[in-house]
Amino acid sequence: MKRKTISLQLIINITIPVVLVLIAYSYLNYRYNKNELEKLSAERLEQIQQEVQNLISVYDYGMRMNEIHYEARMEKVSQQFVEFFDDSLNPVNADLFALCESLELDTSKESVYIIDTNGVIVNTTFLPDLHLDFYARGEGYREYFEKIWAQNKFVTDRFSEEQVTGRIRKWSFIPTRDSLYLIELGFLSNEARQLKDMMLETVKKIADQHDDISDVYLAMQVKGEAFEGIPDTTLQDELEEVLQTKNNQRIVTETDSVTIFEDLLSIDIVLDETTMFSGMVLYIKSNDSKERELISKSISRFIWMILISLILLVIIIVLRARSLTRPIINLTKKAEIIRSGNLNERIIPEGNNEITGLSESFNHMIDQLQESYETLEQKVIDRTAEVVEQKNIAEHQKHLVEEKNKEILDSINYAKRIQKAILPPDKLFNQLLPDSFVLYKPKDIVAGDFYWLQQIDQTVLIASADCTGHGVPGALVSVVCNNALNRSVHEYGITEPGKILDKTREIVISEFEKSDQEVKDGMDISLCAISEKKIQWSGANNPLWIIKHGASDLIEIKPDKQPIGKYAEAKPFTTHELILESGDTLYIFTDGFSDQFGGEKGKKFKASTMKELILKIQNLKMEDQKIALNDAFEKWRGALEQIDDVNVIGIKIK
Repeated sequence: MKRKTISLQLIINITIPVVLVLIAYSYLNYRYNKNELEKLSAERLEQIQQEVQNLISVYDYGMRMNEIHYEARMEKVSQQFVEFFDDSLNPVNADLFALCESLELDTSKESVYIIDTNGVIVNTTFLPDLHLDFYARGEGYREYFEKIWAQNKFVTDRFSEEQVTGRIRKWSFIPTRDSLYLIELGFLSNEARQLKDMMLETVKKIADQHDDISDVYLAMQVKGEAFEGIPDTTLQDELEEVLQTKNNQRIVTETDSVTIFEDLLSIDIVLDETTMFSGMVLYIKSNDSKERELISKSISRFIWMILISLILLVIIIVLRARSLTRPIINLTKKAEIIRSGNLNERIIPEGNNEITGLSESFNHMIDQLQESYETLEQKVIDRTAEVVEQKNIAEHQKHLVEEKNKEILDSINYAKRIQKAILPPDKLFNQLLPDSFVLYKPKDIVAGDFYWLQQIDQTVLIASADCTGHGVPGALVSVVCNNALNRSVHEYGITEPGKILDKTREIVISEFEKSDQEVKDGMDISLCAISEKKIQWSGANNPLWIIKHGASDLIEIKPDKQPIGKYAEAKPFTTHELILESGDTLYIFTDGFSDQFGGEKGKKFKASTMKELILKIQNLKMEDQKIALNDAFEKWRGALEQIDDVNVIGIKIK
């Protein structure tokens, strides 16, 4: 047994440092490789961005060459339409098809639009766009059209997609001489369509060159419109921000298998002053498969290094341990004989080392032990009798104390069952307030805090109450106060919170005045009456917190500064009426959470910190909020004792 222990100790003392060194080496190697991988990934993104930038330059050049073919003809046609409408011909009622035929325009490919000062197409050869309201689509159109009217000259825009069909057209605009209308021409171009499709397809094929890139898209935007060319329509705000700030963004999404990276890269392009085109953003979707592969390889390499090192170390240590443990084995055998009671046995020292000195010291110790044993044997007999007698007395007293403690504990546990019976069951909460939670943490077996739930017709009454004290005294007061609340509602038929608290105070004072001694106990409470989307609330020393749906701040409704019980300056309780919307959240609670001592300096949690915590977790599901509150409380409390009962109730309005 000793040889195994020493061998094991040698293995531990040697292998642990070796393993730690290997772990450190593997970690540093992984970090180095990871940094290199991240650097390569960043360089790759820059390379792709530059590649797309060059591709767009070629595309833009091709588009401009194609546009030259259209611009002179479009200006000539536009001037002829201005002349038509200058001859007292009303643009709204004009037969545009006949005018187009006179100008030898093919209306299946070359369309004419008349736009009034309200941004509405009032006449057109492309009937699906008749009555299209540009200003309703976005303010960018208003700014663009007003600039054309102000310049009062012929303006061409770049090729862009038609709103209804998605076909590529070259656009031009010219005001009528009375500045009441804009004449817009839109000429289809199959060549422009092919150029754009070829560019977008080339961009998408970039993903095929990289294993960890799944999608590459080029998102384009016309002023006032959503980005086109990207399947994920939820990224509009992020794309807009990148377009405006020219700052690249990365969106990280964690999944069970991989981490998804969505990079939004700004593309620099030169825009004409008179264009409706806002710009482009490059979208690249990738994952961390390469990093995970690196981790897998690092772990595999580390395991093999550990296994080989451990095998070699164990072989060396076992061989060395045999030569060290032989004298110790002999010493152990002699010690076992002496331990069995044979004090006449002695150890024969071997060699000239530390074990030799240990053997001689052990023999000397046995000599002294044998002498002391003979002297003390009788004393042990005498003292044993005395100790046995004292032990019997102590065990009898211990038995009496344990019986009393058990009786007291049984009584308290029975009181706990009684108190639990007056608390509303979970089934009732799920029925009346399905989207809610109750965090209830008594300091002792029974508590002075309690929560209360009733339904009267279509009104749900919910309260969080803190009675004087905690433990058994607090629990007794809670029974009186709970009964007073029930009587106020069921016996007296009151449903308004302020009046319920007035009647409850009257009943509690009346109950305590029956005693020969003056009783000043009572409770603090926060009471809500919820019906449809209206709430009535009243509080005795305890407030109501409200977080409106989508808000980033917390509304606090102050309570009346008086308890339920005897109070020198008592006055009627105030009922507050509030209109709530779906998604608003209410919080009522006692002071046990905020008064808890803890943290690094052992200070109170405080109400301000509790507000920050609730604002931080407000978007979680109600059950998850309960878990988060409980975790925060326990982490803050640490090893310190819970100082008071805790009761926090959260309710989300449906």
